[in-house]
Amino acid sequence: MPIMATRGWDDARATARLLVRTTLECLRDINKAPDAAASLNNVYRLLEAYRVNPFFGYIQRDVPEGKPDQDAVRTSIRDRHLSEVRTALEEAVNAVFQGESKDAAVQAVENVLRQITYPQHGAPSTAERERVTRFFQEVSQRLTYA
Repeated sequence: MPIMATRGWDDARATARLLVRTTLECLRDINKAPDAAASLNNVYRLLEAYRVNPFFGYIQRDVPEGKPDQDAVRTSIRDRHLSEVRTALEEAVNAVFQGESKDAAVQAVENVLRQITYPQHGAPSTAERERVTRFFQEVSQRLTYA
């Protein structure tokens, strides 16, 4: 996952969990969150990858015969972790945005993040902010138990 991982063996779940926790801090008080703009930008990229990439977190189920090499094992572990991030996002969308499309849900989340990052363009309503906070709490909980 090139957007979130700095090294090939990084765990996408841990990186996503860190971004989600920072996003929750930003939703509470953006001035107290560490490096808020960079974190929210990375969350935005994560959400966009999830929204527009049909292969985001896809795991190829074909298992080659014989013993796989170490690179194949590392890749399959990375892919599995990314799949768990995708699943956490899907489940959070279903829990918080019941009946709405993935695109509509992600755009609603992105709009709130954009408004808290750039308040000169308007502020989200209390209801919108609470809904997005609940979304990230759901993602965080699912990543914790993944």
